[in-house]
Amino acid sequence: MEIQKQAKRKVQKEFRQFKRKVIYRYSKTEIWEACSKIHFYSCMKEYFDLNEEIPKCYLNLVLAEPGFLEAAWKVYLKEETCRCDTWEEVSRLLDVMLTGWKLPAVG
Repeated sequence: MEIQKQAKRKVQKEFRQFKRKVIYRYSKTEIWEACSKIHFYSCMKEYFDLNEEIPKCYLNLVLAEPGFLEAAWKVYLKEETCRCDTWEEVSRLLDVMLTGWKLPAVG
């Protein structure tokens, strides 16, 4: 499935950029304070790396949203009910994002 590969690559690229930024630009104290964001990015990467049954609407969201992981992080911080420790929780977070996302017109 080509769209899944594209979404996976995009998430992996954003994750690598974030990882490099944390490792090379942050002090040890800043890295410690960023632990929850690191955990979040890792959970999102795992979801897209390992999940073979990602709904197409989630894949379209990833591909259409510039800076998808950062946008997801902001939703995660804003919405008290959002979690990311299981794939089910990631799916709920993506559902929340979809409700605020303008879906492209059909046809």
